[in-house]
Amino acid sequence: MASRRKRSTEHGITDCDALLNAIKDIIINKRSKKSTAATYKINRTSLLRYVAKFTAEVPDILTVSDDELLKVVR
Repeated sequence: MASRRKRSTEHGITDCDALLNAIKDIIINKRSKKSTAATYKINRTSLLRYVAKFTAEVPDILTVSDDELLKVVR
């Protein structure tokens, strides 16, 4: 059986809490996606993907707990 590849860098790994806060900023506070991605140091394309996923799966982000939102992220 082949062994799992070890990551050599931390590029592309996003902190779940920062991602969740960025999504809330975009959806609730109506901030621009580009400036929010720069503020939280998240790849803009990845952030756009997660925002689209959230808007499709979660009808109202204000009524859902943070734990349930993290399940959507993972």
